[in-house]
Amino acid sequence: MEKESEIVLAGIKLACKHCNHDRFNTRNALLNTKVLTFFEADWLANTAEVFVCARCGFLHWVLPPDPGAIEKKEG
Repeated sequence: MEKESEIVLAGIKLACKHCNHDRFNTRNALLNTKVLTFFEADWLANTAEVFVCARCGFLHWVLPPDPGAIEKKEG
């Protein structure tokens, strides 16, 4: 079972935009393009962090300009 975390993004605690819950599971998503896929070079694509609300499953996609802007507090 995955650990749920409280997420602080750029100094502000993240709350689900749908149900206002404050615990999330984290995933990484590949941001591929048709060109990269055509040339079978998806591994060159950028990634985004996706926070999945632990209550309702709403996805929050985040492309922070600074990866250090994300703080995860497990608990």
